[in-house]
Amino acid sequence: MLVKLLYMVVLAVFMFGCSNQTLITKRFSDSDVIHYSKIKSDNDLFNKVVYLNKGDKIPVDIKINSSVLGVEKKKLNLVLKKKVFLHMITPEGVDINGVANISEDKKQQILKRSMIYVSSDSKTWARYTEFKSIEKLFGISGGSFSMGFGITKKDGPKLSLLAITRN
Repeated sequence: MLVKLLYMVVLAVFMFGCSNQTLITKRFSDSDVIHYSKIKSDNDLFNKVVYLNKGDKIPVDIKINSSVLGVEKKKLNLVLKKKVFLHMITPEGVDINGVANISEDKKQQILKRSMIYVSSDSKTWARYTEFKSIEKLFGISGGSFSMGFGITKKDGPKLSLLAITRN
């Protein structure tokens, strides 16, 4: 659950937005870089660089809390088109070796105060909130997000979401 939440937050922020441009270089040993499927415990999120391969699927849970709208199909999968590396740095004073033994509420508090870094090669990193840096890392030259609503006699009502990045 914690892993899914982390990746969904990173993916959402990774796809949309803009901010400063700061790249950092940090190298990790091969033993510290693991595929997300090899995560053995929540501690691995803080001790390792976790990567997702091109073609890996990320489940997205859709939730709408409204008296007007609901969701019939609540899950869909996003598919990665490039390899992505993630590294989480915990707040100062947090003992990462004890993360597995604390409550889910405490884990959520640590996640909120942690900084997540994204990379395309596991050597050059950007904070997941710095979209100009992420654009540079992944060779993206801009993009857009749009939402539309329409209705026709033939098809009925239809909502569309479109996210585009340019390389």
